[in-house]
Amino acid sequence: MRMGCRFGAPAGRVVQFRSIFVLSALLFAATTHAQSTPENASTIELAHLQNQFRTISNRVSPSVVAISAVASTTQDSDDAVRTDSMNGDKLEGILKRLRSIPHIEFVRIGTRVPIFLPQRITPELCAMLSKYHPLWMSVHVNHPRELTIEVKQALERLANAGIPLGNQSVLLAGVNDDVETMKTLVQKLLLCRVRPYYLYQCDLITGSAHLRSSVAKGIEIIEALRGHTTGYGVPQFVIDAPGGGGKVPINPGYVLYHDNEKIVIRNYEGKIFEYPESGGDQSVQFAPQREYHDEYLYS
Repeated sequence: MRMGCRFGAPAGRVVQFRSIFVLSALLFAATTHAQSTPENASTIELAHLQNQFRTISNRVSPSVVAISAVASTTQDSDDAVRTDSMNGDKLEGILKRLRSIPHIEFVRIGTRVPIFLPQRITPELCAMLSKYHPLWMSVHVNHPRELTIEVKQALERLANAGIPLGNQSVLLAGVNDDVETMKTLVQKLLLCRVRPYYLYQCDLITGSAHLRSSVAKGIEIIEALRGHTTGYGVPQFVIDAPGGGGKVPINPGYVLYHDNEKIVIRNYEGKIFEYPESGGDQSVQFAPQREYHDEYLYS
């Protein structure tokens, strides 16, 4: 299970704490039943969670106003969900406790449950989640064939409960690294009331090289989506920078030139336009000067 908490400070800075994994452990405990772990291990884990929860409640200063959380399930937690451990009592207990921390503004849950087990997204579960707004949910769909009728109905139930939905895909060689597959995916997501959010370049994980498409292919796909489907259907292509550098947006080169007088841009058709700069005396970081060669249109 992977979980992250991000705390935003008022001055526009993002502060990350060592307690970043607190919700990871909490959700793991909520989705782990006694049969899946040794009896004493469950007790030790819960005691550890109590200490972490106290840490996140006490260490964060009053100026910290936002938290977001993302989780992806593992096989253990998937098995637990199949046995109904993603039920109201356990999950609601966590959400209720999070809502009791004053500086938490919203919670975002990331899960594949609506995709691989859509029957679990019951009206009762949706009604429980809707009590803890603002609550967001990220799902993970890599191919349009995953979006079955049952999945669409589950996602609609979540959306009807007022939960904004976003999708995070990974660019996978031979799976979705072509324009038509990705366009079909993002358009089907929108029909399921899910906003395509991120398209990840595959992480440098041992054993994943055969699934790793090129960065150039990802840029090509974004280039082919922009202007050829609705803007709501164009995800942000990102590389999760190795070594903990965070998500870095990777976009086609739309800015060709920028100085204190103008910015030169091109659109999805390759047409070039100038727009006057109005920064006044403000200090502006300009993009490097470029000549308008065709090679820059898709760089």
